[in-house]
Amino acid sequence: MDCSVYVMKVDCVKCGKSVWLLLSFLILWLTVNTVSAMPTVFLPPNKTLAIPDGVKLHLGDYYVQSVGTAIHITKWLSSNWINYTVDGAGTQNIYYPSTPEAVYIDTVHHGIGDGWTYSSSIISVTVATSAVQIDFNTVSTPPIVPPPQTSSNFDVLFKVSMNGKPVLNCQIRISTTTYQEYVGTYMTDELGKATAYLPVGTYDYHATYQQKAVSGTFQHIQEETIEVDLGTGQITQIPALDRTQLTRIGVGLIVVVGAVFAITFIAKKRW
Repeated sequence: MDCSVYVMKVDCVKCGKSVWLLLSFLILWLTVNTVSAMPTVFLPPNKTLAIPDGVKLHLGDYYVQSVGTAIHITKWLSSNWINYTVDGAGTQNIYYPSTPEAVYIDTVHHGIGDGWTYSSSIISVTVATSAVQIDFNTVSTPPIVPPPQTSSNFDVLFKVSMNGKPVLNCQIRISTTTYQEYVGTYMTDELGKATAYLPVGTYDYHATYQQKAVSGTFQHIQEETIEVDLGTGQITQIPALDRTQLTRIGVGLIVVVGAVFAITFIAKKRW
């Protein structure tokens, strides 16, 4: 027997096993890394993700679970925000390994321990009845908190009634018309009134109370009042003078009154 041929066969067998072991290791490494590095999930700005009560939904490396109510996610890590609305009272648990910078529950800022907690990378919100906004980085401004007073931001007053009688706790959800981006949810008081402070723009609103619902669109260029009757479905928008116009009118009246006073005083002295 040719020993050199036998040695060559043995070496080839060893080489084949080494290559197979190397390929197996590479396949295993790629599989582990693919599983551990979940893809990042993005929610389109004009879409809402509904999660039923009790369902735990994994979004990439994170998850959301609500107990006691269904939730509707309107922003998911968009500009470092997670925004959602709820159908009722319950507890929402969000696994995200970063402490929130700010949490707004039902349009009001809440500090940690006041309606929400953060432990073991889980944010738990327990007192929300309409909407929650969670900020993980204060680069952006919360969507429902009034911005600084500027000439391009005005109040819009909603007056909601049922066949002429004021409606308490009517939920008014506002979004931008162009991109359907969620702006905020507002609840009416005992007089049926709710006020939103918005920049100039075009907005859609959806007012719901019990089994009644009315939707509409308004062009917001000044302070105004929108009256909604859920019983008849009638909607009335009443324009109002903005603050700049009111200031100008007030200054004008002061000037006129001052001029009249001065003329009267001079005329009396002449006599």
